[in-house]
Amino acid sequence: MIYVNPDNFLGSPRVFTDERNREAWRLCKELVERTLAEARELTNFYIVCGVQGSGKTWWVKNNLPYFVEPAIVFDAALPLAEVRARVVSHARRYSCRFVSVWISCELDVALAQNSARPSDEIVPEEVVRLVFNEFETPTLDEGFEEVLKVENQTGFR
Repeated sequence: MIYVNPDNFLGSPRVFTDERNREAWRLCKELVERTLAEARELTNFYIVCGVQGSGKTWWVKNNLPYFVEPAIVFDAALPLAEVRARVVSHARRYSCRFVSVWISCELDVALAQNSARPSDEIVPEEVVRLVFNEFETPTLDEGFEEVLKVENQTGFR
């Protein structure tokens, strides 16, 4: 499994700037394209999306058997259908099966989990609120063969 998360390209401690964020996304795109170009068979491409603090990364780490190999797991908020479509369109040139895993949670759960992160990983509360309010539910119309909704009602980390 190839795990792709823009946050992993921001360094340690994580420093969020527009320039570093653009570079992180460029590196993600490069990793995905290189992986798909080298693939010898159909690749399962999982887009794990949801508001920051919803538990996406925790869910991935604790549900590894869900991901059918060969697999790329792209873990990012991706709140808008048009943003997810860009990720899918870059990979569509290759032989992929696209699956969305939507980690759904209430705003208070996301805010609580976000505030419990290490200080350099905390997303500003106003950003979490903005993403929560703008989040568009993933659909099959976006090119996914499956959309799995995972409810995080009580918080998991």
